[in-house]
Amino acid sequence: MDFLIQDNDLVIQNNNLVLVDGLEETRQRLTQRLQTFFSEWFLDRRRGIPHIQEIRKKGVQQSTVSAIFKKEILDVEGVTELLKFEMDYIPSSRTLVLDFAIRSNEGTLELTIPFS
Repeated sequence: MDFLIQDNDLVIQNNNLVLVDGLEETRQRLTQRLQTFFSEWFLDRRRGIPHIQEIRKKGVQQSTVSAIFKKEILDVEGVTELLKFEMDYIPSSRTLVLDFAIRSNEGTLELTIPFS
């Protein structure tokens, strides 16, 4: 179980923190993990995606970027298999979109996460 987070804030109902588990917990963990920049989290500066250090470098190979994201997805607690992985870059909005599916201990989950 984990605390439910929406719009980067803890969710409180009836003066109580709301908990999340199962596939929704896995969805939240994946989203948080992939949207955390390298060295951003003050409790562990080694965590996060190296957006600035690796992904946004000029001339970076798509295979390198894919490998970074795939590793992070597979490192999330509860994820047992990466079933689908597609990555698309939209130049007009400078947006990278990940569309992937995973198998976890609780079932399967499909996510689309944009990064701009």
